[in-house]
Amino acid sequence: MFEYHGLDTIPLWGIFLGTVLLILIAVELGYRLGTARSRRAIHEKEGPISPVVSTTLGLLAFVLAVTVGIAIARFDTRRSVFFQEVGAISTAYLLVDLLPPHHRDPLKSDLREYVDVRLKPKNLVQLEAAIRRSVELHRSMWAHTLASAVDTPNPLIVTVIAQSLNQVFDLHTKRVAEALESRIPAVLWMVLYLIALLGGVELGYQTAIAGSPRTPSTVALAISFAAILWLVADLDRPLEGNLRVSLRALQELQQEMQLDNPLRPTPP
Repeated sequence: MFEYHGLDTIPLWGIFLGTVLLILIAVELGYRLGTARSRRAIHEKEGPISPVVSTTLGLLAFVLAVTVGIAIARFDTRRSVFFQEVGAISTAYLLVDLLPPHHRDPLKSDLREYVDVRLKPKNLVQLEAAIRRSVELHRSMWAHTLASAVDTPNPLIVTVIAQSLNQVFDLHTKRVAEALESRIPAVLWMVLYLIALLGGVELGYQTAIAGSPRTPSTVALAISFAAILWLVADLDRPLEGNLRVSLRALQELQQEMQLDNPLRPTPP
């Protein structure tokens, strides 16, 4: 279910530090290559090299901008689907009050557990277990809804509740797809790193051909690139990092449901 790629095994801080090191190594490799050619009396002018370096770095900036745009758009989509789902669960919970008590109480219990399950996952293993339990609760809620159609005087009530629950089920499917399956493609990560490393080699090579010493500005370039990739990786991982969809709305709904729970323990 979860779309893996190689970077998933590396923590976010590791992506940042590793990217900085890779860029600096690429620049140093290019610098040594340029120095070696100069020592062999291979006189190469800087003029033809400079446009190549500028083009490569410009291409890198373009691909970075596209990648960041994709990551932000998918983050916004996850957040939008989350709020839609909270609203759908809240609406379904209120509509269940229209049913007789012997049908209403089991449905409300399932919806309360459904919210609890949504809030439990802290890692991928817990998330997969929560998804399986959510699907089981879908079946249970639908079975209770079908049973209520038998002895509910007004069939329109059951129809409205069924439509509301269907919306909850559909948003669950959409949320899972957006969070776990709609991710930055691995090939895009490969292209990013390939262009970045080539750009680093070319930059170091140009510096050596120009007869300039190593410059600290390459460190700033490496840190800047690593910071952007860290940002993209953070946005691309829904269960870790600092840039995650806030669950506050669902937590507040959970508190409201608990206040409505007749089995809630009475405070001392």
